[in-house]
Amino acid sequence: MDLSFQEVRFLRRKRLSVVDSRRLLCCVQLLYYEAESDLANAMRPTWDEHSYRHVDVVAADRVFADINDAVVNAETRSVSVTQRGVYFAFYDQVHRHKFDLR
Repeated sequence: MDLSFQEVRFLRRKRLSVVDSRRLLCCVQLLYYEAESDLANAMRPTWDEHSYRHVDVVAADRVFADINDAVVNAETRSVSVTQRGVYFAFYDQVHRHKFDLR
């Protein structure tokens, strides 16, 4: 078993079209899929959350409204890999909070 480290680097723009963006937490879900060989083609690995294993949900620490003020968010996670290869998938998601983040 090998340990693979994956660094996720992403930008998060503030959602200006949302009336109350303070209630939204923007995240990236990190998933992985192990394979014994390089089998990627138009059909495989299929993109669905059931085929992949969940690693973590990573929240953006910094958001920006103007592209000139863009800041990169970076997070590193480790994954135990038992097969010869691994595919990573990143899924953008938004969580709506029921509380006020003032």
